[in-house]
Amino acid sequence: MYQTEDRNDSRHAEAYASPWASAARDGLLLALVTIAISSISIFVKEMPGFLGIITWLVKTVGSIYLLVLFVKSFIAGHQDASAFGYSIRICLFSSLIIAAFTFVQMQYIQPDVVSEAFDQAIAQMGAQLDSDSIDQLHRISDNPGRIMSIITFFWDMLLGLLASAIISSALPRPNPFGKTDTPDQQDELL
Repeated sequence: MYQTEDRNDSRHAEAYASPWASAARDGLLLALVTIAISSISIFVKEMPGFLGIITWLVKTVGSIYLLVLFVKSFIAGHQDASAFGYSIRICLFSSLIIAAFTFVQMQYIQPDVVSEAFDQAIAQMGAQLDSDSIDQLHRISDNPGRIMSIITFFWDMLLGLLASAIISSALPRPNPFGKTDTPDQQDELL
């Protein structure tokens, strides 16, 4: 008979989980942390420039640190898994959730932010643009949530791709002969 107690043990539950399910959970956690830190700008209307930069740095460094922890945790239970592939999955789910939040934020919570930015751009470049270009800019500014969510999704995926490549190259690779090599030990072999 099968031993079901091993499958019910929380230490072994991760080993039986699908990489996609684990990535979705980790992507959700990563997105929630990013959204929580980003929400500071929603509640603090007049944030000084240096505080905005510090908030962005905390969000970026914290997100990368969480991504490293998630990937290390998953790879520890799945020796044959790809660190790059798993981190890309996390970034995909996180980017989708953050893009959905951005849509809600720009469409319903702060729709005037994008409209004001477009109005300023049109005022600055108004003399250089013809009437058709101005009409196009007004049509684009009529739906800020959709535009900003698409931009956010691609930007977050680009950053995630870069972070995933760096993280996967920095993690030790599995050795087919049993012991995991560190990057330094691999360089010695060459």
